[in-house]
Amino acid sequence: MKFDKSKIYTAVNADELDKDDVVFVADTVVDLKNEVVNKANTCCIRDVESPSKLYRFCIDDDNNLYYALAYLIAKHDDPYKEFKKAQAEGKEVWYKDMNGRWNRAMDCRFIYSVDRYSLIEPTKQYKVFLYNGRFVFTYTEVPGNTHVYYTSTDEREASNWCTAHNIFADVAKAWEDGKQVQVKQVNGSWEYIEQPQWNTTHEYRVKPASIKWTDLKIGDVLQQGSFSAMVTSIERKPSVRHHIAMNGAWYSDEELTYWEKVNA
Repeated sequence: MKFDKSKIYTAVNADELDKDDVVFVADTVVDLKNEVVNKANTCCIRDVESPSKLYRFCIDDDNNLYYALAYLIAKHDDPYKEFKKAQAEGKEVWYKDMNGRWNRAMDCRFIYSVDRYSLIEPTKQYKVFLYNGRFVFTYTEVPGNTHVYYTSTDEREASNWCTAHNIFADVAKAWEDGKQVQVKQVNGSWEYIEQPQWNTTHEYRVKPASIKWTDLKIGDVLQQGSFSAMVTSIERKPSVRHHIAMNGAWYSDEELTYWEKVNA
């Protein structure tokens, strides 16, 4: 670590340091420089003695450890205190760059937000998201406002997830665009699902548009769950409440919302 004379505190300016500030300590400038350059263990100030004392920096009053000089690493209220302390002692500090990649810091200036630093090597998190109509993954930052569908610490696992679930990519894209999605039930009916889990044993689709009698013609087949019926008659007078007949029963537009058109 580079020795910076501006960080030295003596009996003259000792009052500028506070309890729990992280420092190197020594009794001579030579010894203090060796502590800093050789990255010896840092310590925390426990008390600052009165101006009448030469050895004003108390490190451990129980064992009568007092020193004449202190070299400031981090103030007690510094959010980067633990990172600076570790770096001063030669320990590894990791930082995340603007591209989301974690790097080992050799001499960190601590210019990013606190959450972009770590004292242990962060585990890579592979995140799956939609890109150009396909599920893809990355361990760096995902594009802004992107929904992350799956995370894994294993690259192969993330890749396999993408391969298995790309059958849902079109439906997932529609869901991201705000369209409602349905999942198929055991009885053959389709039910709305707010947060699709994209289970590969299920079927998903974008909710079809509501059917109106004006959209239908005789011979069209409609389905409701496991039941199906054919349009056999259409009443084209708007004043009549029931507009179409299927298998002998008449249905209004309101009732048609529970049916889905089978043939396009």
